[in-house]
Amino acid sequence: MIHLPRFMLAAPSSGSGKTMITCGILQALKNRGLNPASFKCGPDYIDPMFHSKVIGAKSRNLDTFFADERTVRYLFARTASQGRRTSQKETYDMRGKQVPSQGGFLTPGISVFEGVMGIYDGLGGTSAKASSYDLAAVTDTPVILVVNARGMSLSVIPLIHGYVDYQKQLGKEVIRGVILNQTTKMTCMLLKEQIEAQTGICVYGYVPQLADCVVESRHLGLVTPDEIRDLRQRIERLGAELEQCLDMEGILTLADSAADYQDRELRMPEAAAKFCGVFGAGGPEAGAAAGTWRPEAEGCSQNEAGAAVGAPRPEPEECFQNEKNTSSVPRVRIAVAMDEAFCFYYQDNLDLLELMGAEIVPFSPLHDKKLPDRTDGLLLGGGYPELYAKALSENTAMKAQIRDRIEEGMPYLAECGGFMYLHETMEDMEGNAYPMCGCIEGEAYRTPKLSRFGYITLEVAEGGKTSLASGQKKAAEGGKTSLATEQKEAVEGGKTSLATEQKEVAEDGKTLSAPEQKETACEHNAGKKTGDTAGDANRSGLFFAERQTIPIPAISANSAMHLLLAEGQTIRAHEFHYFDSTNPGSSCTAKKPTGSRQWSCIHGTDRSMAGYPHLYYWSNPEFAYRFLEKVREQKNL
Repeated sequence: MIHLPRFMLAAPSSGSGKTMITCGILQALKNRGLNPASFKCGPDYIDPMFHSKVIGAKSRNLDTFFADERTVRYLFARTASQGRRTSQKETYDMRGKQVPSQGGFLTPGISVFEGVMGIYDGLGGTSAKASSYDLAAVTDTPVILVVNARGMSLSVIPLIHGYVDYQKQLGKEVIRGVILNQTTKMTCMLLKEQIEAQTGICVYGYVPQLADCVVESRHLGLVTPDEIRDLRQRIERLGAELEQCLDMEGILTLADSAADYQDRELRMPEAAAKFCGVFGAGGPEAGAAAGTWRPEAEGCSQNEAGAAVGAPRPEPEECFQNEKNTSSVPRVRIAVAMDEAFCFYYQDNLDLLELMGAEIVPFSPLHDKKLPDRTDGLLLGGGYPELYAKALSENTAMKAQIRDRIEEGMPYLAECGGFMYLHETMEDMEGNAYPMCGCIEGEAYRTPKLSRFGYITLEVAEGGKTSLASGQKKAAEGGKTSLATEQKEAVEGGKTSLATEQKEVAEDGKTLSAPEQKETACEHNAGKKTGDTAGDANRSGLFFAERQTIPIPAISANSAMHLLLAEGQTIRAHEFHYFDSTNPGSSCTAKKPTGSRQWSCIHGTDRSMAGYPHLYYWSNPEFAYRFLEKVREQKNL
């Protein structure tokens, strides 16, 4: 059994103060000499950046849409346990008491989860699936409800009671306490006894109005931590304040009451392990090698079991050690864009690439003049390139090298902002267009509202379409036709453009094109606190002009190249952007998890994938493995 103290801060709605209070509590725990781990529910990129600034380590995302329950529990346990290894015979618990070190490997820590939107807000706005509640239930994490009690007194009790009572309809009762935000010590003292008596949960204190600790927002959510000059001072003031107004001892006791995990839950799920060399060297074919643990005896399903019968059960201290240095595949260097413009990454995605043999090498498209030495593959994540469009455009040396390497066949992945950067031109927030890498014909332009929003599942488009838009260089010897020429010929030949195709199928009720998506604001997103867009209507006449979608010729199923995403497979993803493209791609179909909405997207080849969706590799580990295999193939390894 593994003891992993933890709790979640959730709320009735966005704007309740979860992020601020989460950062404050993390700082208060640090002030006590603890080393907390932090997690964000859902696909948010920015809140984990704030967590990371406080704890000095990467915060992680946990999401019950992106991954199955076993994988979610494993990813939590993996991070909650790592960093607390020790060679000492004695270690200390959360209150400084000396305790056994569990074999000299894992020592007790504490994990803090931050919820998303309202605690029950999940898929489609009509389900609790993928909500904060769902994550708490899946991970057996007790919840403290953060309630904005500004302007309220006794009325806060029926509000709390309703949230506590509603969980009974869903199954597990996870709400164990409440924090009253934006209220006074006097109000909290007056209401504490009644709240506890009438709702059955504990009041863990209050948080007064702290105007100097508020973090500004913009179009994709909060500004990033590096843009706040005095962030460190704000967080330290907040941590000191919360130490005084919250019952930190009570919160620690709640965290300590969380259910233990089975040792087997620290073992990587087979779906990923067989591609990581964890159960044997040499790739997926070796995933069933002798020595794999078969845990049916401990209650696992057949799908969770390994392949070797009778192998010894791993001890806790072996579980994560077995994830490293067990694969014989050659390592490759993946250049990952990481700077002010490109900063949206799921840390668990990068970890998975490393476990599969990648060396992650950060670089800056803004500030560096060339790619890192010995770059074998490229990863361009999302972020805010539109805020740095001029500077990105002026770094011509970097743009030229990226374009040349892609045209030479270097494997790459590009998501959202990284996808925009590969276009011929990209607009900034004022509608000024700047030249970019030119790997993808067309322009990335701003729209007056969210273009596509929420969770999606990607699958290979019907007919095996393969996009040739992503830097496919005209081959002199082979006489291959460039994308621009193919598109021109397609138009002259009377072929139906993508825009027309989408319109036609939309009328049949099958597919909606990107501009026709009527996304709701009921699904949680990568930056849930949207900024003020009051000026959009006034600016719309200036640069929110209608764009002509570039036609992309379809490749027949017989001649289509294989994609990184294998036919018949899916990968889960998320979209959240105020920009669109005249050339969004057509290699994949994006489908919403609820309803019938779907659309074409992604420029895909056998060695690249570029589009607006943010991918979650743990939903299909084979996708990440196929990418790295193409990198090794290109490197002749």
